[in-house]
This record gives sequence, C-alpha cells and structure tokens, in this order.
Amino acid sequence: MFWKTPKPARDLSATEYLEALDSGVASSPEEERYLRMRAWHGWNDRFRHAPATADWFLDAPDAANLHALSSLLNESDPHQLLMKAEIARELGNFAGAETLLSKPTPPEFAEIVEQMRAWVTAGETRVWPFPRR
Repeated sequence: MFWKTPKPARDLSATEYLEALDSGVASSPEEERYLRMRAWHGWNDRFRHAPATADWFLDAPDAANLHALSSLLNESDPHQLLMKAEIARELGNFAGAETLLSKPTPPEFAEIVEQMRAWVTAGETRVWPFPRR
C-alpha cells in the first residue's frame, strides 16, 4: 500500500517563525506580514493564558519583530489599524497607541477601542485577552 499515516503537524513556535524570517523565506510583504503576525501571536499566547501574576516581558527579538510588523500594517484597514495600536501599546508607546485609537473606525470596533484605551490609560503593556461578548 502506498499510503502511510502522516505524522501529526504542529504549529511553529514564535522563535521558529522569526528564524524563518531570518532565513529569507518570505518572498513578499504579505508573506512577511503573515510570518511576523504568527510570531507575535505565538509570543502573546505564552502570556495570554498565564496567570495574571506571571512576569510579563518583551525580549529584543520580539520587540524588533513588532516594530517590523507595525511598519507593514496599513492604517486604512481598521483591523490593521487596531493591530498597529496594540503593537504600540505592547511596546509602551502609549501616545502612539492613543493617536492610532483616535482615528475613525467602524462602529463594530467600538468595544475593542474602548478596552484598548483603558489599557493605554493604565499604562499597561501586558497581553490581556479581550472580553468575550
């Protein structure tokens, strides 16, 4: 029989996504943005589900990834605008985050903008899950 059971697939770690980027695997800005977002999500997942008392830190490779990702995001797209604001917040650039959050967004984003503004006002850089509706 020619068919064999495949090995289970797994998601790459945040570090593996960054290694892929360093190897030059991204052949377009869209691919680079995708890989950088996956690295960011992988990094955030480590803390998103951790106890609130867990130490929060952003190391140099992940901060560099966020700066690079932010430069790839299009502020005319509301999703990307809010991602850019979230990146600014996580990097501790609260004035930049507030400037981005002040830009017009569709009404369906109002709750997210309000929550992000609360974190900005509190000077919070830690990753927090957004409340479920």
